[in-house]
Amino acid sequence: MAGPLTIHAAYTRDEILLGWGHWSLERRPDQREGVLHIPGAKIDAFFVTLQKTEEEYSPTTMYEDYLIAHDQFHWQSQSNTSVQSPTGQR
Repeated sequence: MAGPLTIHAAYTRDEILLGWGHWSLERRPDQREGVLHIPGAKIDAFFVTLQKTEEEYSPTTMYEDYLIAHDQFHWQSQSNTSVQSPTGQR
């Protein structure tokens, strides 16, 4: 998708959501974590926290997310995402 975002750059969640047109001045739907699917733009955005501590996260949210290579990322889905769900199928 062409737009104001650049690959391998650092952005806040708000900047990403605005850049992809998911948020606007008139519309700001809730988005905290997990996968954001924007069908019209053919985007599945995976929001992850890489540096987690047991003090801040419960055992059920200590997902194993990490960089494998410069073009490959290991992402563990949320425990409530099943293989049969639309998110699991995408």
